[in-house]
Amino acid sequence: MEKPAEPGWVPVWADAAGCASRRDLGPILRPRSVAIVGASNSAAKFGSFFTRCFLEMGFARLYPVNPHETEILGMKAYPRVSDVPDEVDLAFIVTAAETVLPIVEDCGRKGVKGIVIYSSGFAEKGPEGLLLQQQIVSVARAHGARIIGPNCMGIYSPKQKLSYYPGLPKQSGPIAMVSHSGSLSVYLVEMAKAKGLYFDTVVSCGNEADITSVDLLEYFGEDPEVRVIVAYLEGVKDGRRFLRLAKEVSRRKPIIVLKGGMTDQGGQAAGSHTGAMAGSGRVWKAVFEQTGIIANDSIQEAVDTLVACCDLPLPKGPRLAIVTGPGGPGVLAADACIEQGLELAPLSSATRARLSELVPSVGTSLRNPVDLGMTSNNEPEMYRTAIETLSTDPGVDAILAIGSADRPFAEVMSSVRQSIDKPLLVAGLLPPESYPEGYLYLAAQGVAAYPDAHRAVVALAKLYRYAVTVNERSRESGAA
Repeated sequence: MEKPAEPGWVPVWADAAGCASRRDLGPILRPRSVAIVGASNSAAKFGSFFTRCFLEMGFARLYPVNPHETEILGMKAYPRVSDVPDEVDLAFIVTAAETVLPIVEDCGRKGVKGIVIYSSGFAEKGPEGLLLQQQIVSVARAHGARIIGPNCMGIYSPKQKLSYYPGLPKQSGPIAMVSHSGSLSVYLVEMAKAKGLYFDTVVSCGNEADITSVDLLEYFGEDPEVRVIVAYLEGVKDGRRFLRLAKEVSRRKPIIVLKGGMTDQGGQAAGSHTGAMAGSGRVWKAVFEQTGIIANDSIQEAVDTLVACCDLPLPKGPRLAIVTGPGGPGVLAADACIEQGLELAPLSSATRARLSELVPSVGTSLRNPVDLGMTSNNEPEMYRTAIETLSTDPGVDAILAIGSADRPFAEVMSSVRQSIDKPLLVAGLLPPESYPEGYLYLAAQGVAAYPDAHRAVVALAKLYRYAVTVNERSRESGAA
């Protein structure tokens, strides 16, 4: 995973002495006061954009810094960070690359703990930008300050009232994210919101001149309020440390990774985006297998996996029972089950006998998939009885219910989920826009719902493989 230094990728602080500790990151991710350098009254400038984001979230101790303004958006403006009368935990720099070095020096003299550099024009632009990036880090380190970025969006944390994009949710949740792409992190937050999932902290870390994705993985891995970690990575600068930490953290909580730059062409794009060297796709696939990281190939797949990790208990085995009204979608789900390495649960004779008392004899099936017939569309309680029956079968490890996803069906799914102790996934027959109320209800109730059975099965298969890895690690540690 580690490679010789190449243009656009130099592990400046990859040694152990350069690793950020929880003590380093705490004041940065949980700041009490923030200065925005380059804040502006002009809505056309990024300084105004980011200032408004902080105000929208309700951050209180906010200090706009601009030598050409005396007041910005109703707040007193200061010429330099060092002129702010209060202590400043975090400085957010939104000025041109050539102005950043003296600003970082000023922040250092002020005693600022953390600096987020939004500005681009550094390592991703070539050797000259890389040299400037290294100088900035050296100056910050000399003053005991740490840097996120450059070429990044910064920090979104609803609990801390931090934001870098307007309209992001103010509700907090148990998910943390590290991303080499600011825009992609926004998409993931918005897509997760539609599934009823919310974030504790998101860090867009850009070029990783100082604080790296590996540092953040360690921080979130130790944070008891974070249950799931999501990452969009284009490369890492300390492969051995990443490998060790990923193995350790994945034993405690899932790590969902969307990896950019898995192909030669994608790797070149990653270099021009954040100055990262992506590495071989083959090597990364081996890393995923060794560490228990849950790899994904698309944003949609990553969100589907996130739903499974947040809303489902870990499956104890690969055996899936499918219960459906229409027969065709059940058959397709069965195909997906086998293709994804799961198994169709063999139903016991006792289970089939109980189901025979429920299921009409015409146009139905007691095999797996269990076909309740088309009348079940108007009688969602049939699903409840079938699911509760299947959940008592010792040969069933998880259940997939395929139905209309209207509000009555959604209410039954939410209710029955509370009464069983096995993973229950729900797949709608039509997309969310057909039954918006039902899908919104399922999301609000924390039911793992998908608009397509195939997507549900793929997510379950990923969760099962993760569960296998966790169990293997537990046995290994017990034997040791």
